[in-house]
Amino acid sequence: MPDPLFTDAEIVECAAGLAWTVAEEQRNRWAMAGICDLDDTAFALHLRDQIAALAIRTRSVPLASPISGRIGVFGFGAPIPKVLHGYDVENSAFTREAWFWAHDLSASIGWDYRDLSEHLRKQRGFDLAEQRDLDEERGELGYECLLHLPLGVSVWHGPADVENTGRGEAMRWWDDLWLISTDRLMGLMSASPWGTEFMENAKPLLAHAFLTINGDSAEQIPTYRIRENSLGERTEEETGHTLADMFREDIGDLTPTEAAERAIRGPVAPEEDHRG
Repeated sequence: MPDPLFTDAEIVECAAGLAWTVAEEQRNRWAMAGICDLDDTAFALHLRDQIAALAIRTRSVPLASPISGRIGVFGFGAPIPKVLHGYDVENSAFTREAWFWAHDLSASIGWDYRDLSEHLRKQRGFDLAEQRDLDEERGELGYECLLHLPLGVSVWHGPADVENTGRGEAMRWWDDLWLISTDRLMGLMSASPWGTEFMENAKPLLAHAFLTINGDSAEQIPTYRIRENSLGERTEEETGHTLADMFREDIGDLTPTEAAERAIRGPVAPEEDHRG
């Protein structure tokens, strides 16, 4: 196996730089007083340790966001910065895998952070269950299913017009920092307040992708409709079409390029129709 491009010590050093950057940039937004007993220094050290552990475990290399580029959110908001990049140890090369902050996604597409955090906690449970099943099956521990990662520190996510009193209603605006794999971005978009329109935009592209991968087998799978008579009895009958035909209906006359353009076009109706 080739030597890794980054040693564990170098990864920790990169993580420290990223953690200090986060702490410095967000000091005013994430006031610690009264809720968390971590001062600015302890907060940065905590992030350093959490990010370093993630980076070492997954061989991800922390990169400052201006260096690592941005990820598009399908036209529903401004692109969000990547904060980690995956690294393939065996081939000594960066991978397409990357990580982003949940609060950046929240701010970009207008998803209330409290609702997003609740969704992420559920997804974290699914990650752990899937990872446990995989580990038991193969007899060794892994991390590859853990794609929603809480960093274990409470920070203030409240809007500017909400006073951070540290009690009562303000407590609802304290929540964890989350790092999320870019592999989960489409799943998050489908669960977001923009989910219905996002899926409508992306449907032709997803259909193209399905037929490219599974087209031959889909041609052999018939589809059925359910008939119900006046007595409530239900029968099943073939439609005469295949699963591939159904996906072709979703594609319409769009080419793959046109479908990709549609998938990133963002909102096509007034904002109030979708985000209430």
